[in-house]
Parts: sequence; structure tokens; C-alpha cells
Amino acid sequence: MNNLVLVGFMGTGKSSVGRELARLLQWSFIDTDLEIEKETGLSIPEIFCRHGEEYFRRQEGEILQRVMAGERQVVATGGGAVIRKENRELFRSRGLVIGLRADPEVIWERAGAKGDRPLLQRRRQLAVLLAEREPYYRDVDLTLDTSHRSPKELAKLLLELLGWQGRDHFSLQLIRVNLPQVGYNIFIQPGIISRAAFYLPAGLGRRVLVISDTRVGSLYGPALLAALEEGNYQPTLKMVAEGEGAKELAVVADLYQAALAAGMERHCPIIALGGGVIGDLAGFVAATFLRGVPFIQIPTTLLAQVDSSVGGKVGINLPQGKNLVGSFYQPRAVLADPALLATLSPRDLRAGLAEVVKYGLAFSPGLFQLLEREVASCPALDAQIMTTIIAECCRLKAAIVARDEREEHGQRMLLNLGHTIGHAVEQAAGYGTFRHGEAVAVGLVAACLLSVKLGFLKPAILQRVKGLLTGIGLPTHLYGINVKDVFVNLAYDKKVRGGKVPFVLLQDLGQPVIVEDVPGEAILAVLKDLEAGK
Repeated sequence: MNNLVLVGFMGTGKSSVGRELARLLQWSFIDTDLEIEKETGLSIPEIFCRHGEEYFRRQEGEILQRVMAGERQVVATGGGAVIRKENRELFRSRGLVIGLRADPEVIWERAGAKGDRPLLQRRRQLAVLLAEREPYYRDVDLTLDTSHRSPKELAKLLLELLGWQGRDHFSLQLIRVNLPQVGYNIFIQPGIISRAAFYLPAGLGRRVLVISDTRVGSLYGPALLAALEEGNYQPTLKMVAEGEGAKELAVVADLYQAALAAGMERHCPIIALGGGVIGDLAGFVAATFLRGVPFIQIPTTLLAQVDSSVGGKVGINLPQGKNLVGSFYQPRAVLADPALLATLSPRDLRAGLAEVVKYGLAFSPGLFQLLEREVASCPALDAQIMTTIIAECCRLKAAIVARDEREEHGQRMLLNLGHTIGHAVEQAAGYGTFRHGEAVAVGLVAACLLSVKLGFLKPAILQRVKGLLTGIGLPTHLYGINVKDVFVNLAYDKKVRGGKVPFVLLQDLGQPVIVEDVPGEAILAVLKDLEAGK
């Protein structure tokens, strides 16, 4: 975090909280309004009186450009600084943006009653200005209400939320998914579930439907509900059966009824608390209930934390295949808590690592090499390594999703490395026989085998992939699965075009390639090799 930028309406406490925050961090404190006064030699009211608001905004923009070039600063901005898009983009590019809010009565008492604010001379102006600026004040990374807390309390709370550990070290990892319409944040921090309400985007309705499965809901539902209630939300927990069997239309219909019973309205969020199945299911419900309500992901498995919770693919299954009914529906935020991985079974943890291997193979040789060096530590849940892994995978996926949100330009399809045959294997074995990550591991070996057979990849890379997956404890062969069933299932892949299945193959570590027309005999040969354990 280069800088912490405080934005909000006048009277929300940006200067007082900022000074205290800077004192605790031992960073510089900058009040941009004071900088403007120094630059012009005039008070803010005098600037407005003599030159008008437009002149003030130009001066403000120039000073912000200069100020934001620095580092280790707490910057308190003027109440209207967020109006200009270039300012908001500047804040995000150079720091973490914290929005401060307060009750209108508190704001008037702090800022309006004195009559020294050029844009707040009458009480009725407050409501008008707040309404005009509300969308801009929501476009922040964290939001705090300052109505009933002192600056010292707020500064201390902020440092707790950021996971400040002294000497400019913060445990909170924040990754921004930049999209053409509305982007969102991925927050990664151990223990984040216990303070979940603070990381939710501003402007959500108070009623919340939390969707989970019976195991995860029993483990973590009470803690999440308590955290939401602490943030003045009114949550309802709805649990479904574990496993892929929950991703069906009958369950969706039941969840619609649960949402109605909870009093959910258009701005009320649905939270997915669980792994990839729950994320797919809850996201599909959120995308379709009332034509779309806000959606929050709180992934509890490694596979979901590194992959499925990011990117907005949601859906349910049909008997013919997985996720054949679905949509692209982006979450409003993702809260990944590595501490939740402690209750995963070794098998589930290994399955999640298959997706990590995929990211290393396709996009990051450094990540692949990290796994090769530290594979013995990963199953033991070394906290630092796991946090590094989760953050790196999320950064890689966020960058791809930003370039190709709806899989229209080929970039996002690269994320399917290992998944084409993986999904077919998963279906042929019967959903629930293989963990998704286990099937992906087999699919990764298949993709590498196919790459070697077609002359794209050196056999040495294939051997490294098989060695890594075996070291993790993941399957690399088809164990008792009918090859013909796997081959037939490929016809139902969502990426089929004109009866042909495009494959993501490898040329080298970090060099994926999409091949549109892979010969059927080559695919069958690879499947037979996998069956024979080659």
C-alpha cells in the first residue's frame, strides 16, 4: 500500500482521522484543502467567492497529481474531489481508498451549522449534495461510519482491518478486478470472516441471504452471521446438501422461496459461503432473482479461493453436463480467508492445488517453480506460502478477466487448461466420485500429453508436471473410467464450435495456446495412454 486515501463528504472526519492514522503509522499526513490554501494564499471560502468552484477543482486536481506521486502518506481529500473521474482513478492507482461516512445530522452539526462551508450554507443543501455524490463515495475499497466513534477509535479500527503488523507491513491483500462496467475487490486475510461486514461494498440493503451447504454452514455460518449482525445487517442462513447434486433447478427454486421469505429486495445481497459448488449455485440464484441482486463470494476451499470465486461464472448442471445453464454474473466483492482452509481434508486441499498448478503451467513459471520447491509445505498449510499462492492466483485471474470478461476474445479461454478433459472425466466417473480438482489434475496431464503428441511441448515438461502432481498426491491417470464415456462427454463441452472441441495446450511453461481442431484420433490416443497409466 503506497498511500491511504480518505474520501467522503465534508464533516465525516477525514482530517481528524487522517492525522491520527498517520501518527500511528508514522507516515506523512496531507490535507489537500490545506495544500490548496498554501498554494493560493487564500482560504477555501475566499477561493470560491473570488474564482468559483471550477477554478478550485482545477487547483485541487493539480495538487492531487503532485501529492499522489509520493508514498507512505495518509491523504485527506476534499469532499468533492471524488466527483472527477481522473481523481478517482488516481487514488486507486496510488493507494487504498477509504470512504468515511456519517449520519446527515452529524455532518450538519460538524460542518454545516458554522456556515463557513461554501457549498453548505443551508440545511437543505446537505441532502442534495449527499444524493449527488453518493455514487462516487461508494467507489472505494473500505467504508467506515464515523458517526459514533472517535478519531482514535477509527484509526485503530482501520489498522486492524488492514492487518497492520508494524513497519509498513499489512497482512490484508487487496486485488482489484478492473472491469468496463463495475469492478470489484478481492480481499485476502486470515480471520476476515469475523469482520466481514466492514469489507462489503457500500450501499447494500440490510437484509442478507447467506447460502451455504450443511457442513460449511454449520462450521462458519454462526461466525459470519454474528459479523453481519455487528454491521447492522439482518442475515438469514439457508443451507443445502453438500456436493454437485445441489446444483439443480429444484434447489434453485427452493432458494428463490428462501429469498422471498427473508424479505430480500433488489439491493439486498446474496452471500455464497462455501466452495465452488456453492459459489456457482448462489451466484446463479443472485443473477436471476429479481433480475439480479448483489452477490458476494466468501470462498472456503482452496480451489474456490484461487479460482472459482473470481470472474463471475455461475451456473447449474443438467444431466448431460456440468454448468450447462448459467451466466456471467460478477460478484461485488470476494472475501478469502486462508484460516478457513485449516478445516479442509487433505484430499480437498490437494484438489485445490490442482488449480494452482494450472495457473503456474499456463501463466506463471515462477509459481510452478514455487510449487516444485515447496510442495511438501503446501499440504501442511504453511500460512505464508498459502497466502502468497492465493494472492498470486487471484492476480493472474483478475488480469485475464479484466481483458476478457465474457470469454469473447480468447484470453479467458486459456483458464480452461486441463478442464476440457477434466470435466469429461468428472462426468464419466459420476459427479462426486472425483473432486473437481482431481479431475482437473488428470486433465492437465492429458493436455500436456496432447501437446507433446502434436509437437507443441517438450516431453521434459510433461514429466515435471506429472512429478509435481504425483508429489502433491493428485491422480495422473484414468483409474477404471471408461475411455469411450470420456470421449463421448467431450461433445457436451460448452466450448464446442461446429461439433469441434477447442483445446488449451502448452508450448512451454507460461505459454498456452488454443488449438481449434484437435484430431479425434489424437484425443483417443491420449485417453488410452491415461487409461494404461503411461
